Amino acid sequence: MGILVYFGTRKWDQTFIWSGLTFIIVIVGIATLALSIKDDDFDGSTPRLYNKKPKN
Repeated sequence: MGILVYFGTRKWDQTFIWSGLTFIIVIVGIATLALSIKDDDFDGSTPRLYNKKPKN
């Protein structure tokens, strides 16, 4: 995105601003998608380490 802004305006300050904003929006989008995925069938009433099987 920053390259497109640079070649469109030839201004470094706008390039850095738009690159930073794009980076933040992408990171927030990835984090939102990561939070929306359910990892496993976890019983919330017991501690998480209690559900794991011991290693032999």
